[in-house]
Amino acid sequence: MDREETWSELLERLGPLLVGIFVEYGISPREAQDVVEDTFLVLMSKRPPRKDPEGWILRTIAERCRRLAGEPSPPAPLPRAGEG
Repeated sequence: MDREETWSELLERLGPLLVGIFVEYGISPREAQDVVEDTFLVLMSKRPPRKDPEGWILRTIAERCRRLAGEPSPPAPLPRAGEG
């Protein structure tokens, strides 16, 4: 998302892709649209990272899909040697 792109423009651009992700998890298109819009409202209240905000949004949506579908979240990656 560049500085000129608003949340509504981002939703318009990514919305169909995000709805498609939910549908792949077996969620109806109508419910998927509602969840995408609700998720965007939550995300708008947070500050996405400056680097790769779209990736952050996609990861957040994918995690929400897994929760709605009743799938476990993937384990957190282990820190690399010398980190954390």
